[in-house]
Amino acid sequence: MRLLNNASFLVVFALTFLLSSCSGKRVERESYQDAKREHEIKKVAPVDIYTAALEKGQRVVAVAEKELVGTLQKAMTDSASIEGALRYCNTAAYPLIDSLSEAYKVKIRRVSFQTRNPKDAPDSLEAILLDSYHYNFENGIELHDAIQEAGERYQLYTKPILLKNSLCLQCHGVVGSDMTEEHAALIRSLYPEDSAVNYQLNDLRGMWSIKMATKDIVMGL
Repeated sequence: MRLLNNASFLVVFALTFLLSSCSGKRVERESYQDAKREHEIKKVAPVDIYTAALEKGQRVVAVAEKELVGTLQKAMTDSASIEGALRYCNTAAYPLIDSLSEAYKVKIRRVSFQTRNPKDAPDSLEAILLDSYHYNFENGIELHDAIQEAGERYQLYTKPILLKNSLCLQCHGVVGSDMTEEHAALIRSLYPEDSAVNYQLNDLRGMWSIKMATKDIVMGL
């Protein structure tokens, strides 16, 4: 009788183990399927990616323009001179752009064919797009911001930069007319390879270039 009881115990234990094992595997499978669904790449239409990237580019540029203008105006007020503003922008503009790039998870650049700093020269794709802006500008065609695919993994937002504020001519205008020889000399000392001068009001100065990962755009939809 004692042997039978031991045997019965072993049978019950085995059945319990098998049931719990199957239940555990079912839970594991369900958890795996849930995780797979959570991490599955969203399938979205190209037009949705374009629209979302365009809107993000517009937001980033709006913030960047506001911050840069505010920084310049504050520097001019604090120093009470264009010289102080030039020295301040020489050290503060790039760190500001870098911090905004990090905050928005994008790469922000202001590119031009007439650079103040050589690092602002356009890359091959940017050069093509900037050249098309210049063509449209020279032929009286309205300029617009736009989105382009930059390889398989990135979207590139571009927006033309026009010299709308006469204040800009104090650093980018015609030497001897809009800016003094003294200011021109200071600019050359801060930027030895500067060619960003002799502009007139409403001229095309360059373009904003905002590079963003397509996956970030998709995950935000």
